[in-house]
Amino acid sequence: MAETPLPQQAQGIHSANHSSLTRQRLTWLLLVRVILSVGIGLVFVFLQATRLHPLYPEESLPTIISVFVGIYIFNLIFIFTLGRIKKHYDLFSYFQLFTDCVGSGTLMFLTGGMESPLIFLFAIHVLMGAVSLYRQGAWFVVILAMGTFALLCSHEISNIDFQRGTSLRSVRYILTNGLYQLGLLSFIAVLTAYLSEQTRVAQLRLSFANADMKTLRLLNEHLLLSVHNGIIYLNATGKILMINQAAEDFLGTTSQNLIRESIQVLFPHLPHDLNHVNLKSMVDEQFILTDTGVYTWEYSFLKNHEEPKEHQEVDERSEFSQTLSSPLAPSGAFDRTLLDCSLSEVSPSYEPSHRGWLIILQDVSVKRRLELKMANRERLASLGEMAAQIAHEVRNPLAGMVSSIELLNQRRATAAIQSDQLEDRLLTIISREAQRINQLTESFLRFSRPPKPNLSEFSFHSLVNDIALIQADKVVHQLPDDVFVYADSDQVRQILWNLFNNAWEAGSEQVEISAYPLEHNHAHCWQIHIADHGHGFPDTFDDLELIFQPFYSNKEQGTGLGLPLCRALAEQQGGSLDVSRRLGGGAIFMLVLPRADYS
Repeated sequence: MAETPLPQQAQGIHSANHSSLTRQRLTWLLLVRVILSVGIGLVFVFLQATRLHPLYPEESLPTIISVFVGIYIFNLIFIFTLGRIKKHYDLFSYFQLFTDCVGSGTLMFLTGGMESPLIFLFAIHVLMGAVSLYRQGAWFVVILAMGTFALLCSHEISNIDFQRGTSLRSVRYILTNGLYQLGLLSFIAVLTAYLSEQTRVAQLRLSFANADMKTLRLLNEHLLLSVHNGIIYLNATGKILMINQAAEDFLGTTSQNLIRESIQVLFPHLPHDLNHVNLKSMVDEQFILTDTGVYTWEYSFLKNHEEPKEHQEVDERSEFSQTLSSPLAPSGAFDRTLLDCSLSEVSPSYEPSHRGWLIILQDVSVKRRLELKMANRERLASLGEMAAQIAHEVRNPLAGMVSSIELLNQRRATAAIQSDQLEDRLLTIISREAQRINQLTESFLRFSRPPKPNLSEFSFHSLVNDIALIQADKVVHQLPDDVFVYADSDQVRQILWNLFNNAWEAGSEQVEISAYPLEHNHAHCWQIHIADHGHGFPDTFDDLELIFQPFYSNKEQGTGLGLPLCRALAEQQGGSLDVSRRLGGGAIFMLVLPRADYS
């Protein structure tokens, strides 16, 4: 995408502001004209009335006063007209200068022609023309003054009595005076035109600078708002000066609550006096100093995912979010967020004395979970073959032990050997434990080599309905009829039963099920929430991924293979299985299954 050059942007801004600035400038000039017309008229009347010998004949006084009143009325009309027009301000200014020059020329004609004391009015018009129209306005007034002076000189010359000997001297004086006044106005015009053009260039440069600053400010705001990393800027003493939206989302707060606060409010482990000496003293396995002089650490906290509003997507940073609300959506869930933090010193090149600190926050929760999953998969893949062989080897002697125990019991029964209670009890224990080891071996074999799914399209709504009929009032759902998935129905049923049994064993009387559309791995899927009100997970239990580790269980009789098997079955069908804390206690399992084409 081609970028617009900055001068064109500045000219656009200058053009947009030109009308308003011209309108404001003309308003002030009109007010000055009104004040001058009233002031000069009052001075003229005062001088005419207080002198022993009036300046001008009594018969011309009403005409002169009428011209002053006319100029005053014209200025009032111009002020009224300016409030009504929206464009063509330049034409308005030219017409106004023309009427001013006509009025001033009339006053000069009535008060002595080229000898009139009001000739200075043309100098004022030159200044006002330069202010309103720059160089063109100043020279426009000079041209009008040239015509006015020519008419006045012609009128005075026509009144000379050429029969007298002084006629040529009078003509020379009139022409010299006219040229002198015209030259003086031209000099004023040159000076005011130069100053007005310099002012115009300065305004244009200011517009360029304002456009540049506005562009940089908008770019800075856009970058701060669009960047997915959190940014916190501190002054040299560690006070927060700026925090962007991503950092607010990560930390669950707002900038209004943090501006001018100490950074220790967010990161208590940082020293109160931020300097390299104190920071280097903290360097250890958790607080690392890189080769580029950046201090890095990880910050973990529990984040509350509040209930989303209806038809509103929740936070996209969550690996299993992007869901829509429903009447049975979980009331809230807790998830542990892991932030990768980096602290570096900032020293602006334009003002080295204004040193500060910059903190960059990056949400690595999903990255860590994916790394953990990949590590688990690699570890399980390397141990899979060996574990399967060991399981097979264990099953063979177990089968021999079970068969031997059965034959021994049959022989004792056939020979009518009197039974011994201790022997019977020991044989029962051996048989039960052998069966338990055999079941554990079979479960581990299913986990290490899950059966290939028989994928087909079926109604998840109907599957849950069947389970809900069996477990009356224990399974609550309001699933829509259009929830169709492309998966193995038997394996999905096995996953649900395992999750339901875990919820009931955790003390939950009911299990709530809800489904939301989701984009997962660039495919259309359904995300099913299985939420319970059981004991949940203790706050000290940081890593929820441990429950998906093989042989990890907090039950006395648990094998620790149920949830790992459920995740393996879900992933084998192109989905996933994750868990999160639920607000108020309990757990929420997120089961993602591919969506059928017509759902």
